Amino acid sequence: MSKAPRGGYLGVALCASLFVCGCFVGAAAAGALTRDSLREYLSGLSLTSEGGAVSAAAYFSRLLSACKYHIAAVFFGFSVVGVACVPGLAAVRGFFLCFTVSALTRMYGAGGVPATLAMFATCVLVTVPCFFVLSAQSFSSSLALLTTVARRGAARGTSPYGGRFFARCALCVPALAASALIDTLLLTRIARWLA
Repeated sequence: MSKAPRGGYLGVALCASLFVCGCFVGAAAAGALTRDSLREYLSGLSLTSEGGAVSAAAYFSRLLSACKYHIAAVFFGFSVVGVACVPGLAAVRGFFLCFTVSALTRMYGAGGVPATLAMFATCVLVTVPCFFVLSAQSFSSSLALLTTVARRGAARGTSPYGGRFFARCALCVPALAASALIDTLLLTRIARWLA
């Protein structure tokens, strides 16, 4: 029981460190690309629904976009490879978040900074903390599984998945759903303003 919090702290520290490293690499990569490459990348993003209309399809698209890293983190928590994959996922999350923000800022200049902040405020304030909660517990669970496998099942009676594991997952679901709804409503207006 005492090993789970230590694994959780290690998971938070490792995921946060790699997330920040991914952010720096993402910002540097966006700065190194040409404006044409950035324009092509941004045109491929589903920042808005088709025609800028708010619809159920647009909402579910934003919800999937908001949840994909969280779902992957929870999935890796049920596997021994999660010890390596969850921190790697944090680095990828940081990279693409900063790459997209840097690309938008470069494309629209100083005038686009308020719109970029509005576009990613919900993402940063809701989805990133949820990601760290889920990735830390998934790393801890994966580490416990790896320890059990390495000891050839010596601690077979204990499970890294308890009520807290699933309660944290359940608490993140409405937060991510609300974040996707706010993004769906905001992104259409911001995209019209940028256009």
